[in-house]
Amino acid sequence: MTLIYLAELTVYDGGLETLRYADGEGYNHSTAPAHYAGRLAGAPTFFAEVSADPRQAGPISSVGALTLKNADRGLTATFLTKNVAGHPVTIKIGDSAADYSTFQTVLVAIMLEPQIGPTEILIPLRDRSIDLEVLMGRTAFAGNNSTLDGVEGNTDDVKGQYKPVCYGQVHMAQPPFVNTSRPIAQIHDGVIEDIDAGYDKGVALTKGTAVTFATLTSTSDPAAGRFRYHLGAAGVTAAYTRLVSSEARSGPIFYTIKGDKRGGTYRTSAADLFKEWAEQRVTSGPSIVAADITALNTASSAVNGYWNGDGLTVAEAINLLLTGVHAKWWIDATGQLRVRQITAPSGTPAVTFRRFGVATAAIATDVDIVDFEPLAPEQPRIWRAAVLYKKFWHTQVDGLDANVTQDIRASIVNEFRRTDPEEDTAIRTAVPAAQELEVQTLLNALADAETLRDLLFAIFSVRRDTLKLTVRCDAATAAALDIGVQAKTYDIMDYGSIGRSQVVLGRGLYDRKSRLMQIKVFG
Repeated sequence: MTLIYLAELTVYDGGLETLRYADGEGYNHSTAPAHYAGRLAGAPTFFAEVSADPRQAGPISSVGALTLKNADRGLTATFLTKNVAGHPVTIKIGDSAADYSTFQTVLVAIMLEPQIGPTEILIPLRDRSIDLEVLMGRTAFAGNNSTLDGVEGNTDDVKGQYKPVCYGQVHMAQPPFVNTSRPIAQIHDGVIEDIDAGYDKGVALTKGTAVTFATLTSTSDPAAGRFRYHLGAAGVTAAYTRLVSSEARSGPIFYTIKGDKRGGTYRTSAADLFKEWAEQRVTSGPSIVAADITALNTASSAVNGYWNGDGLTVAEAINLLLTGVHAKWWIDATGQLRVRQITAPSGTPAVTFRRFGVATAAIATDVDIVDFEPLAPEQPRIWRAAVLYKKFWHTQVDGLDANVTQDIRASIVNEFRRTDPEEDTAIRTAVPAAQELEVQTLLNALADAETLRDLLFAIFSVRRDTLKLTVRCDAATAAALDIGVQAKTYDIMDYGSIGRSQVVLGRGLYDRKSRLMQIKVFG
């Protein structure tokens, strides 16, 4: 059997078309969609990694390249005239004599601008994380209110601004008014679970009754000191509140909200919100691995809250969300959106990395270390850790009502609540460069914040190494070497025969020809 790679490049030249290349002598099997010219210069490269830094949940590198042979300049005109950047490429591998249907997809990526050299064309690759670089707010106010009617605002106020979105348990959100005459504020672009409380200059408003959209927008005002509300209706209206006209804009007005309830489900966990945002706030985004959501829900059921009042992208919002459960997200080689909680390196490893020698007795989970490189720590050792939680999405220092109690005054000026720190001063004595770690989260409860604090302290208060390994293994073992997998490394550094428990934080594209791949481990 002779293994070959196939590359299928989608390009644009007045319309979409596919360029097809293979390594070796090419591929022209009768079952193939077309001829694959022998232009591919060896195996493509790709490496996806996340950071050990607990404040960074997204991928820090998901890049690679493919190289096309062009000594005869036969491809130069093609890549000068056709638009390549931003379009997808699919890489497959299989037997040069086998049916096309037997080829396995090993990489789906986005191409960047080709670099045309004297004898080769280099095409840089990146993952599809760019799909998540879209705003959480997807619907803008039309600004077309007619006289006193409407909830779309006017040209001089909210027109063109994105409607707010609210998820989970949110504290002290200040929604925009959407009618210049009637004090109606929009809470969420969709259906919500409930509105727990309202405040005017820090003084609690009396919660009124839930009403229909028609009643909310009628000429009838609620009683003074009360707010009326509409929780939204599927496919009809969003969620709103209304005050008495004489109190309009007397605040600022804040609300504590139980947010989005699309499809009748109120979501609060990091896993469920991650899935909701990736599927509903992103158009035609990457697919999600269902097992990842199940595992993350098992790891944490903590309640989170998010209010989009600051124009964050989906990727930025997910980063905030996953920080609260020490989870990482990335796009894998086949283009799927992945997520996994990173725990302290410990327990039974799924794989073991060893430097094989004559006397080495390899077992089923052993992987041969061909080479290794120590990397700079992405999160230095710490001696103290604290977690920020229960965010107030809008704070107020001045203008509070004279009757507001001192405890409310003391809390409403602060954006976050803060756990007591977990610390060990002996570490600072032994390692003067040890740092203090403080992590902002979307968590609501002190107990959940303390759980995260203790996890972070356990991970980062001891010596941890970050290594990039070049390893040799079979295809089945390579498939198991995924981000978040527990591992153990022997025979290098000072690990010896005792070994060091570590966790995989990065992986390269496995080359089935050489049986080599690159792995990043931390621990």
